[in-house]
Amino acid sequence: MNIILADSNRNDLLPFTFVRPVAEIRCGILTITEKWNRLSGAPMLMAD
Repeated sequence: MNIILADSNRNDLLPFTFVRPVAEIRCGILTITEKWNRLSGAPMLMAD
């Protein structure tokens, strides 16, 4: 099973999302994608 992380409201997180997708923003030492990988154990896909 794959989990897809979608960027639905990128404008709410400006200026952070000018240079990277929302899932690649760091929250502590891990990115949001890395946190979801650890929690679910399933591979993550990013949708644009």
